[in-house]
Amino acid sequence: MKITLLRKMSTSELATLVGVTTQTVNRWIRKHHWATQKVMGVQGGRGRVIVITPVVRDTLASTRKLRKLTLRLQAEEPDPFYQAQENDPLLRMIQAILLTMTMTEKQRLLGLLEREDRSAVLMHVSMAEPSE
Repeated sequence: MKITLLRKMSTSELATLVGVTTQTVNRWIRKHHWATQKVMGVQGGRGRVIVITPVVRDTLASTRKLRKLTLRLQAEEPDPFYQAQENDPLLRMIQAILLTMTMTEKQRLLGLLEREDRSAVLMHVSMAEPSE
């Protein structure tokens, strides 16, 4: 049996799916630093959805109810397939940088990449370019 996760889900949706309370899901959000986004039109900071990332999927897959099931992420739109060439100098440089980073630096970078989409990251890169 397969369970399909949406790209973003509320705490109550996840709690129902996994068979835990919303308080447990909120504890996981704080403990694992899951990325969340505000829901427009809900006041008081309670209108938030969880961005379903591989970290979230792994946590959910380790629960008693879902341990033996396959979780599949249902993307709102298909993700494009990117494949870097092994001889790509940029890929080698990024790998070298990652190998020298501390675990804390890697976690911070991962958090940034989970919060930002590709275009936002590229915008930061283009903003850092020296003017010609």
